[in-house]
Amino acid sequence: MEFLMTYGWAIMTVLGVVGVLLYFNFLNPSLLLPDKCELGYRLSCDDFVLRKRLGFFSISNLMVTNSFPDEIVLTKINISASKYPSSYCLLSPASITLAQGNQTNIQINCVYLRDIAEGGKVNFDVTIDYYFQDAGPTYSYTLYGKIYTKLENS
Repeated sequence: MEFLMTYGWAIMTVLGVVGVLLYFNFLNPSLLLPDKCELGYRLSCDDFVLRKRLGFFSISNLMVTNSFPDEIVLTKINISASKYPSSYCLLSPASITLAQGNQTNIQINCVYLRDIAEGGKVNFDVTIDYYFQDAGPTYSYTLYGKIYTKLENS
């Protein structure tokens, strides 16, 4: 019985220390996972940063490469998270033409990213509207992707 009491207190102490570390966010498992950006195999996401600030817009950047066989025109990007309202994002400039095989930096101005207050990483859903330059805007398509990252303060 004395054996159980001695090791029981030791186990309770270890569980208490782990509980305190979890409560104060020292052992946040989401911080250990790598950042990830997946936009499909035709439009690859090479580099990205999502920023939030207290002003009206949160300016973020995506570095993408066009792997489509033709030139495409990006017309709209929307970034949203499941716990937060859909973020209305504007491209800067309003539309971006991307030749086949070329890489470009897309600047995105999002309205509601500033409302996200999580300390860890967040899983964002991304939708990109585009059309092929030769076909014109009548034949528009939507690409769905995901970004898993921590918002940086700017």
